Amino acid sequence: MKTLKKLSKKASYFCELSGFDTDKVKEAMKSSAFSIQRCETKMEMDDEGVDYAYPYKIFNPLTFDIR
Repeated sequence: MKTLKKLSKKASYFCELSGFDTDKVKEAMKSSAFSIQRCETKMEMDDEGVDYAYPYKIFNPLTFDIR
């Protein structure tokens, strides 16, 4: 998996579809305890249970408010 440094257009659309506020996500990405990860292989996508069209997973262990 690859950790995103910036929110791409596709990742931003994923956040909107998931009900997340993109401004809050961008702010939370500044913290080292929050990240958006992109699965790169089909095996990773199957293991994580993500959609092939939007292979993103949000890592939010401190439960930042991003809605």
